[in-house]
Amino acid sequence: ELSYIFDILNIPVLQFAGKATGTFNITDLYSSRMLNTDLEVQNFSFNQVQLGRLNLFSEWDDQQKGILMLGSIYKNDTTWTDVSGYVYPVGKNAGLSLFFGANDLNLAFLHPFVENIAKNMQGRGFGNIHLHGPFKAFAEQHPQLLCEKPAGRVADRQRKFAVLVSDSIHLTPGAIIGRNVTVHDKFGNSAKVNLTVNHKHFKDVSFDVGVQTNNMLVFDAPQKQNPLIFGTVFGTGTASIKGNGQLINFDINMRSDPKTSVKLDFMNNSSAAEYDFITFVNKKELREMALTKPVDSIKPLIFKNEDEGAELRMNFLLDITPDADIELIMDPVAGDKITGNCNGSLQIQYGTKTDLRMYGNIGIVQGNYNFSLQQLIHKNFK
Repeated sequence: ELSYIFDILNIPVLQFAGKATGTFNITDLYSSRMLNTDLEVQNFSFNQVQLGRLNLFSEWDDQQKGILMLGSIYKNDTTWTDVSGYVYPVGKNAGLSLFFGANDLNLAFLHPFVENIAKNMQGRGFGNIHLHGPFKAFAEQHPQLLCEKPAGRVADRQRKFAVLVSDSIHLTPGAIIGRNVTVHDKFGNSAKVNLTVNHKHFKDVSFDVGVQTNNMLVFDAPQKQNPLIFGTVFGTGTASIKGNGQLINFDINMRSDPKTSVKLDFMNNSSAAEYDFITFVNKKELREMALTKPVDSIKPLIFKNEDEGAELRMNFLLDITPDADIELIMDPVAGDKITGNCNGSLQIQYGTKTDLRMYGNIGIVQGNYNFSLQQLIHKNFK
């Protein structure tokens, strides 16, 4: 079992596993190291992702001070991926340099290297990958991946939903680039995306994404995860998303399309948001200090609870059409709500560190107000 061997080596980025059968020879005559293997590995996996059956030949290259690896990963009898390169296990150059001739290769094995950019990366890849660098900082150089409908995860702060990509994504040592890439939502609606993600060994990430949608799912949030504004939005228009780990700017110019349904509940959480005098403490440290230190020394432990992650600034220019169903929740307990369809234009500005602002004119095309008074009177106004 290869995983036992690589656990002993204690190199976290080399998570190889599988049942190996074959020959392994090692000699050290007069300080001249020699090592070679000829193995068949069933259920071979890399980074806990099963890739297939691996036929591998490897030997120690004393000149390169590394292990030469030559092999093929067979998904089945007609589909395989060739692998070649070196693993440098020790010394100042400890790292690896592996080439993959990808042919229907499960891309999930790349996840540990790109998790700061793409969460839950899945899909099948075709093309050439050169994965190389020191164990402490990986880079990918000179690849061109043709990703046949891999499901990446695109997320706002509350909700994740699948986006299917069926186009070429180019990876360079410091960037991930996509030009006029076609993506699909879970209903098959399409959009065109241009993106550039710059990084330094997948850290210090900055990005510039432009999207042209056509009746596509652009917002999908349940009430439990986003209680103020929830529902689904289908839209046609453009979106620009630029930012880094500290600040992300959204500029959205969109028209609502059929099947859009949005619910707004600003009554349920308004009072709690104003209680900024509430503080949070580490109870364990507080108890320990209370037994041994005066009260004044405990005060520095108290701190304000602040949002984690990047600051978000959003600017929406929205063309609201009667295709969208809008619901304003007035009293969630009594069931008071206004539902209807509108026509007009709105500008909405919102940020994680700024107030919500709305500008524009909206005309009610038709609607219904479900009114109740102290659970005694119920009346529908059309």
